[in-house]
Order: sequence, then C-alpha cells, then structure tokens
Amino acid sequence: MIFIRIVAVHYTNNITSGKVIIKSGMIYEDAVIGGCNIKIFQDSPHVGEIGYFIDRNFFNRGIATEVVKELENIAFNDLKLIRLEIRMDPRNK
Repeated sequence: MIFIRIVAVHYTNNITSGKVIIKSGMIYEDAVIGGCNIKIFQDSPHVGEIGYFIDRNFFNRGIATEVVKELENIAFNDLKLIRLEIRMDPRNK
C-alpha cells in the first residue's frame, strides 16, 4: 500500500470568481511530489471538481489512484458534496 500525505496548504474563497478552492501538496517519502485541489463553485455548492499534478519521476506507481481516493473521501465525507467531477486533458500522458 502506498502512503501519500495530502497536506492542506491553502484555502481560498474567491467571491469574484464564485468558487472555493482547497489546494494541497502531495508528500511521498518525505518529498513534495505534486499538488491537488478541490474546487467548489457557488452556483453548484454540492458539486466539486478535483485536479492534480505529479512530478514525472513518480509516474506509474499508483500515486494518482491513491490521491484521487483521498480527494473523494474529503469531498464526500468532510465537505458533504454529492457529486465529484474530474476533467482530463488527453495530451497528458
């Protein structure tokens, strides 16, 4: 089992753009290897959008899978969202 710590480093409530953003860093083996976030838009307060990025040196280790599981846990259990979305750029490999 991979152990990933998601450390909250920034919370923004941006009234002008109508969204709440929770940004976090990903720590693996005591190194920051990427970041992730959950966006909640005020016009759909029960729907969140997640995003993440990981240093290329840590690809193909199952880290993104573990991070998404933890983001799902935070979104549904802590934030009480009812739907979670993710958009993927097909250019990412």
